[in-house]
Amino acid sequence: MEQKIAFYLRSSMEQNEKLRNSNNPDESDTIANQRKLLYKVALTKGFDKEQIVEYVDDGHTGVNFDRPAFKQLISDVDDGLVAVVMVKDFSRLGRDYIGVGEYVEQYFPARGVRIISINDDWDSNEHVGETLELDATFRTMIYDMYSKDLSAKRKSANQARHKSGIFIGAFVPFGYKKDPDDIHQYVVDEATAPIVKRVFQMFLAGEKIGNIAKVFNDEGVISPARAKEELHSYEAVTKNADLWTSRAVGVILRNELYTGTLILNRYSIKELKSNVCVKNDESEWVKFPNSHEAIISMEDFNKAQKRLSVGRRIEGDANCELFFQPLSH
Repeated sequence: MEQKIAFYLRSSMEQNEKLRNSNNPDESDTIANQRKLLYKVALTKGFDKEQIVEYVDDGHTGVNFDRPAFKQLISDVDDGLVAVVMVKDFSRLGRDYIGVGEYVEQYFPARGVRIISINDDWDSNEHVGETLELDATFRTMIYDMYSKDLSAKRKSANQARHKSGIFIGAFVPFGYKKDPDDIHQYVVDEATAPIVKRVFQMFLAGEKIGNIAKVFNDEGVISPARAKEELHSYEAVTKNADLWTSRAVGVILRNELYTGTLILNRYSIKELKSNVCVKNDESEWVKFPNSHEAIISMEDFNKAQKRLSVGRRIEGDANCELFFQPLSH
């Protein structure tokens, strides 16, 4: 069985047009630069280009290891499909210096995988049985400290923006899209806003939430998850992205954003290395009425809340991606 030469490339840059690869707009420029460096070194070392396979996490933070391409890489290593892992530097593997050290010093060597970090001047074939050199260890510690410091600064900046009524989310609610002239503003999405209106109309006419989902599925109405994928080029939202669920309908019915009211600071990330999103107390929410075009009148929204209050509560809880831009590091 021929084993792979695995290139692992990662970037957590925000989706800024100035940072996109001009030859491939769906890819960040930093990924293209990493690829160029890795190929140059790999060919210099005599690796067969035909064996090279890329694992790319573009737009994923390095503060944890919950990344799709990284998890696929680890799965392939476990299956014995990988002989060499190459990265630009250890920060591409991650910014958690303890976790990176465990992978480099224990996990990969135990599976006979050679690890090469170009900028750290580290090739495990030249350091058999050794731990990471002192300078490399310090670098990974600095990466970790940098991430924590950046996270604190980003949180402070986000709070300031919230108070000013500036939307900073990575994704917008179903029924809206980002204003192409100002990414901090919502505009009505003509393709999906009528679906939001229909949800409220059916519910206020007495239809049950589960029946609304069933009708939409029978009719093949585009779901919020599928719309998110298409609007944001965002993959793997859910295994059943095309399906409407009672929860999806409930989220729409409980979202006051559809009345034109921008609500900020509803959720926060519990800690740096966790994706756990917690709902803040309502006293911490910041509301800005008439912030954007309404899809639903306040009168109809309030009627829907009254009907919901007498039925089983359906939570529209946290998808952190809706409220936070990825960290740029």
